[in-house]
Amino acid sequence: MTDEIGGKTRLSRELARQERALISGTPDEVDEATRAIEVEVGRELERARRRDVIFGRLAAHWNVAASALTLSSIVERAGDAGRRIDELRGELRGLVADVLRRNRRVARLVAVNNEVMDETIAAVLGT
Repeated sequence: MTDEIGGKTRLSRELARQERALISGTPDEVDEATRAIEVEVGRELERARRRDVIFGRLAAHWNVAASALTLSSIVERAGDAGRRIDELRGELRGLVADVLRRNRRVARLVAVNNEVMDETIAAVLGT
């Protein structure tokens, strides 16, 4: 889970950098931030694979379907050992919300930038 938290922290940081670059940066800064986000998203795929393996092993241990496991259900099943997982789950939940919020802002900025470009091209071409 600490790897998941680290990944979401890095993704949030890169989204913030991309947002700043879209507002006041150069095209190169936007490209650099976008590439860093792509790297982190690629790492997310590897984390998802590892998470699937871990959930599969836990499911086999508890004799349940892996698809039935959530972090909440793991916390419940793990008893006292689940307390730390619950703390990490709360931190991860906050980071996921932050990443989603930042991603929506970046998407809006990109849409506005595209509209400005379309209007500028139309004005220049007189259409």
